[in-house]
Amino acid sequence: MYHSLAIVAFALHALQGTPTLDGVYLRRTVSTGYGGMITFVYRPFYAFSDSTLFFEPDAPPSSFDATRTRAKAPARVGRIVRRTGDQWQVLQNTPTGAPRTLALQGVTRLLPATRGDSVSGTYRSTGGAGTLATGGDVAVSVANSWTFTSDGRFTQQGSAGISSSRVTAGSTSPTRAGRYAVDNHTITLTYDTGETQRA
Repeated sequence: MYHSLAIVAFALHALQGTPTLDGVYLRRTVSTGYGGMITFVYRPFYAFSDSTLFFEPDAPPSSFDATRTRAKAPARVGRIVRRTGDQWQVLQNTPTGAPRTLALQGVTRLLPATRGDSVSGTYRSTGGAGTLATGGDVAVSVANSWTFTSDGRFTQQGSAGISSSRVTAGSTSPTRAGRYAVDNHTITLTYDTGETQRA
């Protein structure tokens, strides 16, 4: 009975049109990293004024299409049931259509930037795989870094490597550079090659 009512609630909210964005958040999740070790990963989601949540958004808020996401990726849609500090209880759609209860841990709200703000510092994203955590000898690492300077410039570099008792290898991608611009929750990277990315 409860799941049936929840499905009806999801359908009713889908008919109300696109609500307004209430906030951009990160939630703490657990994943597998270098050598198979357990690591924390912070994943973004959007919260809207009607308590609808969109997990793993595929576009920045300024160009996010909530209607398309409901239709194409319903399993990424949820609804807030209760908030207690950084712990949220939500209902999330599943591929079978029956919502499941999900506890979000370590929820953090991201503050918007002002257009023209500058960024200064280096930010890294790391990941990997392997069998070190289970007694094996294989370790795979993948890393990307972005360095921003207050004059509006940035550089980006990536690397990957693998090591085991039989082989050790690695590679580094060429450094790419360009200009950045921030506005609200969106950062636009314009590479010196002319390529543009928005996130």
